[in-house]
Amino acid sequence: MKFMKYLFLLILLNSSVLSKTIDISKISKKIDLLPKSYLYIDNNIKEQNFEKIKKQSFKKNDKTIINFGINKNKAVWIKFTLENKSLLDKRVILEYVSSITRKIELYENDAVYIDGLSQINKNRHSLKPSFIINLTPNKKQVYYIKAQSNGASLSTKLNLWEEEKFTKHFIYQNNITSLFFGAIFILFVYNLFIYIFTKDKVYLYYIFYIAFVSLHLSIYVGYASLYLFDQNQIDFVMEQKFLIVSLVMYFIVEFTVSLLNLKRFKKFHSFIYVCSIMLIFFSLINFNLLILFFIPIVLLLYKASYLAFVKKEDISYIYLIAWFPIFFIFVGWIYFSTSKNIFNEAYEIFPYILQFVHLFEAITFSIALAYRIKLLQQTKEKLNTQLIYEQQNREINLHEQVKDKTKHLNLALEEKVLLMQELHHRVKNNLQMVNSLLRLQSLEIVNDETKEIFTQAQNRIKAISFLHELLYKQHNITSISTKEYFIKLIDEMIKTYGTKAIIRTNITCDIKLENIIYCGLILNELVLNSIKYAFSNVENSHAQIDIILKKQNKLCMFIIKDNGVGFTQSKQNKTLGLTLVNTLVKNQLKGDIIIKSEKGTHIEMSWLENG
Repeated sequence: MKFMKYLFLLILLNSSVLSKTIDISKISKKIDLLPKSYLYIDNNIKEQNFEKIKKQSFKKNDKTIINFGINKNKAVWIKFTLENKSLLDKRVILEYVSSITRKIELYENDAVYIDGLSQINKNRHSLKPSFIINLTPNKKQVYYIKAQSNGASLSTKLNLWEEEKFTKHFIYQNNITSLFFGAIFILFVYNLFIYIFTKDKVYLYYIFYIAFVSLHLSIYVGYASLYLFDQNQIDFVMEQKFLIVSLVMYFIVEFTVSLLNLKRFKKFHSFIYVCSIMLIFFSLINFNLLILFFIPIVLLLYKASYLAFVKKEDISYIYLIAWFPIFFIFVGWIYFSTSKNIFNEAYEIFPYILQFVHLFEAITFSIALAYRIKLLQQTKEKLNTQLIYEQQNREINLHEQVKDKTKHLNLALEEKVLLMQELHHRVKNNLQMVNSLLRLQSLEIVNDETKEIFTQAQNRIKAISFLHELLYKQHNITSISTKEYFIKLIDEMIKTYGTKAIIRTNITCDIKLENIIYCGLILNELVLNSIKYAFSNVENSHAQIDIILKKQNKLCMFIIKDNGVGFTQSKQNKTLGLTLVNTLVKNQLKGDIIIKSEKGTHIEMSWLENG
């Protein structure tokens, strides 16, 4: 009898404990439901159903949040009782504070309501899974919640909200999260444009790092499932969750190597690169190898600390500041994902700690990149200054060399000019000597015809001598004034023979030095013929000789004409002077000659002259 009495008391006591209720009519804001609930851990979810679960023994819980680690075959059942003691219908919101729990089922008698990452409630507007609970006046209702993760971290926390307060809460929460991802997107676009313009790979690695971290965080806080992806896409991303984390580590490794120039440490660079590649490989095999994520982080922080405190590199200090909070969050995330102990007290106090830390890290890394641009700009300016200095030195040296070479060339040129002038002077003197000998010889000649031949020979020698005389007198020996040379020849012929004709010149160009001697001989022959023979029957007032020299493009036109008596065709072929002129024009100048003798004599010569 005593045994039955104690058994009855025990059942009564257990019934009173399990029948502990929560009066929702007194909820004004939010209450933690988990400490007022009972738990049952289902380790064999494939064989259990709701009817069997209701018969199981639930244990009282006193914790506000419980983490069960990463598992596939475990489910947690939560039992709680709600009561509406008011005289009005009451509606409250049950919030399950974990966005990465794959499936959450709320049992209310025979009704089942489902939410979670694998079956997102399309009518939900909050980031966290939530359920609407309605109770009529003076009604008590027992509820069951089943939560399972299927390979993700399984944590449980329940909040019971007054409806209006919950609406304000999730709007505020959504706005803060949207502002956070908006800021991250701005940083992403900003660094993307910098990469497009600079082609610097450090910005590309940083862009991918931001993208994968933000993707992972958007799923963790529930933003991706609510705004970014549909159900199929969420399922696919969750299947690749460990690959995403390993890619985060790969790109942070590449980013750090480029930012801190770790390639200068060849052995370290090779080792850290192999670690990051192996990390991706192992993440596809076994999620228990997540502990390997520590290896690249520790190595990077070690090398960054070495550069900061030993090498005194400022950019390494900024890098360490960016990693300081994220490192502890990362350590906590590993611990929280693999341990059954409580880690989320800090998250309860600072609900947006993940967003804040990630934004702080992203901004700090952007500052590091901006500081890197400053360092590169300073290096560029230093190199430019050095280059300008070296260029100035080269210009000074080159100027001195050019000055020295110019001096030597001027000396050599002056020496050459002096030598050429001396040569022309000697040629002129020799020609004058020959001319003097011919003149002395002509004094002994009695025959007028023979004497005339000697005189013509002297005139031809003078024509050559005058050219060398002009070259000797001027500093520039590469060219000579054709007009000055022709006038000197004409004056000498007038002085020697005299003439009643008016000699007019129209010389508008200069002839190349190698051709001017031939033109001088031609001028001497033709003008002398006109002076001697053209005006025997012409009055002095009408006698006229025209000398024209002009150039049309590269064609030289040399015209000598008079208004004298002219001469016959037969005389043209027999005259020595005309024979000499023909020879000089055709053989030396490579030109053409036209002779007209109708009203006086008109001789037109033309040739091509380059330069």
